[in-house]
Amino acid sequence: MALHKDSAHAKLFGVCAGIAQFWGADVTLIRVMTVFFSFMFPPSVFFYVLLAFLLSDAPQAKDDSFSQALDALEQDFKLIETHVRQLEDYVTSDAFALHKKLWDL
Repeated sequence: MALHKDSAHAKLFGVCAGIAQFWGADVTLIRVMTVFFSFMFPPSVFFYVLLAFLLSDAPQAKDDSFSQALDALEQDFKLIETHVRQLEDYVTSDAFALHKKLWDL
């Protein structure tokens, strides 16, 4: 596993989130350590900015998002089908015929 920026969990550039993911550490701990070192050793700010520009973004998993989109689309079509059936039932009912006759008066 390579060191990447984690833009999905970024607060600034995603460097701390990427380091935390790489080391398997808590991202809050890495961020606190980064702030601490920034005050104690000011050149560490330059190192952080350098990493922000040199590290690439973490690759995103695309197969999950595609299957989730398909599931959402299937749910949308089921909902549309339910509404169309309800509309069809109403239009073919006696109540609709009565409402239409009253409306035409």
